[in-house]
Amino acid sequence: MSPIAVSEEKEGRSMQADYFSKDQDDGAITSDVSREAHELHISMQKLLWKLDTRILPLFVLLVLCSFLDRTNVGNAKLYHLENDLGMTNAQFNQGLTAFYPLYIAG
Repeated sequence: MSPIAVSEEKEGRSMQADYFSKDQDDGAITSDVSREAHELHISMQKLLWKLDTRILPLFVLLVLCSFLDRTNVGNAKLYHLENDLGMTNAQFNQGLTAFYPLYIAG
């Protein structure tokens, strides 16, 4: 080995020794922090699971209803439902406006 490589290797070892000695001094602090971080991570996972199981089914139901509303309104217009009910185009459009906020939300 060259003298430069030996000195770099010695410096590397001393730097590693300093690094590990610092870890040993702060060992209790880092283990407490890592334990708290792990507990926080677990509690966040539990919270996300609860939110997912309560919100996601409702959201899927709203999207399904919105999709069904859109297809049914389109089919009703194609098959002249407004003529059968005696509605004008303006009345049909007013009825369609009731579904519009749900389309935006979905």
